[in-house]
Amino acid sequence: FIYTSYSDNLVLGFSDKIKQVINSELYQRVFGLQFSKTEESKRKWSIEDGGSMYASSQGGAITGFGAGDIGDNFAGALVCDDVHKVEEAKSPVMRQKVISYFEETLENRVNNPKRTPIILIMHRLHKNDLCGHLLEQDPDRWKVLKYPALNEDTGECLWPEKHDRKYLEKLRRQNPAYFYAQFQQAPIETSGLEVYKRKSFNWYDELPHKDKIIRITQSWDTAFKTGTPNDYSV
Repeated sequence: FIYTSYSDNLVLGFSDKIKQVINSELYQRVFGLQFSKTEESKRKWSIEDGGSMYASSQGGAITGFGAGDIGDNFAGALVCDDVHKVEEAKSPVMRQKVISYFEETLENRVNNPKRTPIILIMHRLHKNDLCGHLLEQDPDRWKVLKYPALNEDTGECLWPEKHDRKYLEKLRRQNPAYFYAQFQQAPIETSGLEVYKRKSFNWYDELPHKDKIIRITQSWDTAFKTGTPNDYSV
């Protein structure tokens, strides 16, 4: 396995937790795997039957180490966990740096491109983050598991014990860009125009669901300017 994330401390911490699981009494009773004495650091370790793990932060050197096996059997994966720093995801330069590292380095580290899984785990942070980029370039290649915090049609919450409906609806009102990216996994344009979903606006020949209409809202463009570039007032 190759495991990578934006933070070196993060990947080394997770690597250490995995080692603790393997060393646990229950795991040893079930599997009985032993660590190799020749490679037993947090960054790179292996077990006696040949399985191994390499942990590296984004941009780290992983030359000479591959994920999976060159044969047809499953033998590990490339796992990318939270590849963007939240504060850097707003920068086009920093987003492209992560995308380039994935395309030019990480993807080349799988030993069998047809058999070695690439697993990307992340909060969405921008429409053009790594996840958005990959889905735009080759949507059929990826299987997406998407878990919105709030079902906006039913009001059902994914984890109500932590984030209830009242909290999520308040967050949606106060900071829609943050809410839709990190909680709904559906980033919107920060201009604010995309807060309203275009697919929600339709043309009708007659009013749908007349018995369910509880409020009619009218929006007026009152520009009141006569210059050539100005819209007509309505």
